[in-house]
Amino acid sequence: MSRSRTTGTMRGMNAALAVGPDDSKQLPHTSRRQLAIALVVTVAVIAAAVFVVRYFIADSNSYDGAVQQGHATQVNFLSPGKIVDLPVSPGQHVHKGEVLARQDSTAAQAALKSAESVLSQAEEKLAFLQSPQLSSAQKQQAQLGVEQARSALSGDQSAARDAQQALDAANSSADEAVQSATSQLTADQTQFAHACPHGVGAPPTPGSEPGTVQIYVNCQNLAAQITRDQKDVSTARSAQSTTVQRAQQQLDSANAAVADDEAALASAQNQPASQAAALTSPGAIADAKASVATAQSQLAAAKSELASTTIVAPSDGLVADVAAVVGEFADSNGVHNYPGPQTTTNQNAPTYSLFPATGDTGGTSTTVSEYPVITFYPDTGTQVLAEVPENAVHSFTKGAKVNITIHALSITVPGIVDYAVPVPVRQSSGVSYQVLISFVRLPASVLPGMSVSVTR
Repeated sequence: MSRSRTTGTMRGMNAALAVGPDDSKQLPHTSRRQLAIALVVTVAVIAAAVFVVRYFIADSNSYDGAVQQGHATQVNFLSPGKIVDLPVSPGQHVHKGEVLARQDSTAAQAALKSAESVLSQAEEKLAFLQSPQLSSAQKQQAQLGVEQARSALSGDQSAARDAQQALDAANSSADEAVQSATSQLTADQTQFAHACPHGVGAPPTPGSEPGTVQIYVNCQNLAAQITRDQKDVSTARSAQSTTVQRAQQQLDSANAAVADDEAALASAQNQPASQAAALTSPGAIADAKASVATAQSQLAAAKSELASTTIVAPSDGLVADVAAVVGEFADSNGVHNYPGPQTTTNQNAPTYSLFPATGDTGGTSTTVSEYPVITFYPDTGTQVLAEVPENAVHSFTKGAKVNITIHALSITVPGIVDYAVPVPVRQSSGVSYQVLISFVRLPASVLPGMSVSVTR
């Protein structure tokens, strides 16, 4: 079987090594070995050529750089308190508003409830003083006074109407009497003028004719009647004045009573407001307003105090270090390290920090060290610093778009050139310039110090 395979027809690569017109003729062993070595060398040369071409052509616009972080922000609590929650760890990327740490908020919550209660009471007192309310008994008494005033007003209004009717009747009756007396006077005066055109005349002398005597007597009687008529007119007019005046006085009195009743009704209706106003004063209202303002200020402070028991990320960024552990006390200066005669390891302390503290932790030192609860780097400060040769830096103008390849993450993300530092860096290989580049969108896992390649 082995022999038949050796002497069989050659195929593939071996077929290309056959020599002469007879395809079944085999080459010597030494020749085959030399050809194999030559083939390997040829492949190696081709691979090297491809690498050189790619290096000098494809990657001719790729420049090395590194991720550098912006300025660190030390985040601490505003007031002393016990830490009860640390939901983040070093190297974690967080978003703006995300919780980084919490203190025990029991006291702050109790203070907030107390401040809310004080404000509610102050507002209720101010509302009462601005619109005070009477008791039920006071309201009932005031309503009874209103009803009594209305009843008196109704009675006096009826009396006033009766007095007006009496005045009208007196006027009518007196007018009729005056008109009757005047009519009688006019009739008698007409008769006198007709019968006695020359007046009464002189008395007749003895021996005058009977007719003359009779005319004189008639004229004298008519004149006397006219005098009586004039007196009757005067009497009627006087009676009219007296009667009308009396009726008018009764009407005036009734109207005055109505006016008094209306004033009494208004007073009765205003009595609840007057009684309520007596319960307060401008000074009391001013004091109540001041109390409300003070309570509002205290409530705002209580809310701020409660909010200060929670640390949140001020922006999108990277948690570089967590110096505290749950159960420790922290204040505005951070957490405190109180080393004893011999340093002991805190089993709960974080085992990893991007930027570890450099304070002295050993020996017998009793120096108190303070560390921020959270060390935070905002995304806005994370940039790439690339080295660009002088013959290519002209293309890295402000705003130019580039690609940033982060080797550790095997990703390529877009970036924008901020500026080229106008200070040449002279090296043996030539002159280059440092170019600062910002990420269009910072990858979540990028860390300071990671190497990158920048292509334009």
